[in-house]
Amino acid sequence: MVARLILASLVADFVLQPGSLVAWKKRSVWGLLVHTGVVFAVSLFIGVELWSRRYAFLILVLAGAHLIIDSAKIAADRRWPDGVRPLATFLSDQFLHAVSIVVLAAAFGYIPTDALISALRLPFDDSRYLALTSVYIACVLGGSIAVRLVVQSFSALADADRPGLLKAGAYIGIIERLLITSLVAVNQFGAVGFVLAAKSVARYKEMESVPKPHRDLDEFDHRGDRRHAGEGDVDAVTGRDL
Repeated sequence: MVARLILASLVADFVLQPGSLVAWKKRSVWGLLVHTGVVFAVSLFIGVELWSRRYAFLILVLAGAHLIIDSAKIAADRRWPDGVRPLATFLSDQFLHAVSIVVLAAAFGYIPTDALISALRLPFDDSRYLALTSVYIACVLGGSIAVRLVVQSFSALADADRPGLLKAGAYIGIIERLLITSLVAVNQFGAVGFVLAAKSVARYKEMESVPKPHRDLDEFDHRGDRRHAGEGDVDAVTGRDL
């Protein structure tokens, strides 16, 4: 049942929410109410086999929670419209939708309390989850600091006239290490090549617009990109062996 409700939320957010509705939500509360109605209707339809007063009330409360979460996201996007913050609010929005579904389903008796507590305790009872979390933190966040320390003096020269690239490069590096760590952890070594190829194509197009005096420094930054990949490989293999 929880899987159905999560699917309904995703369908309402990504399939039945065109750009015009997104813009309407940002302009007017009526757009939010229409989207909330879509969430309610899809959730009701996808759980047709479970129809009852209890289920209808659950869907109503979930729709209200969806409305509150989306309102908070819109307010956050208005306050912090730049940088990586819109991505953070987007991910937080989807995470809170999933959490609200699980919590309310448990509150309405659709998830046994013992099962919910066991699921919450699992990451702490199994050391493998703790080791994997440590690997991700070390690779994605710690690796960012390591790469910056290695190339900071060269990047300062290369990006003196392109100040916006410093933060953009840091965010891209985090995403790159996250992808590579995940791919290596599940033994998909071949897919790592696609990540490196995509990054190389993007860097090649960028270097075409860089003045010749800076191209050597940009090539050094590209070596920093390969260092991202190396850190992801090492950390992921370590986590997988653990």
